[in-house]
Amino acid sequence: LMNLLLNKGARVCAVFAGNEEEGYRYVIGSRQTDVRPFCQRLNAAFEGRGGGKPGMVQGSLCGNEEAIRAELRR
Repeated sequence: LMNLLLNKGARVCAVFAGNEEEGYRYVIGSRQTDVRPFCQRLNAAFEGRGGGKPGMVQGSLCGNEEAIRAELRR
C-alpha cells in the first residue's frame, strides 16, 4: 500500500495496522525525505520499536490513534 501511494506522488506515506488494545505496526516511506526522524519520534512518544533506512522504516508502537496522528503532523 505504501509503495502504491508513493508511486502516485505522495511525498511521505505512513501506513498503520492494528488497534489501541494490541498496539499498531507501521511502515513509513518516502522517495524524497529521510523518514528515520518520524520513526524516532514515534518510538520515543509511544514506547515503539523499529527502524530502517532513509527511504523506509517499520516498527510497532502502543498508543491512541488521535495522539499518533497528531505526532505525525508535527
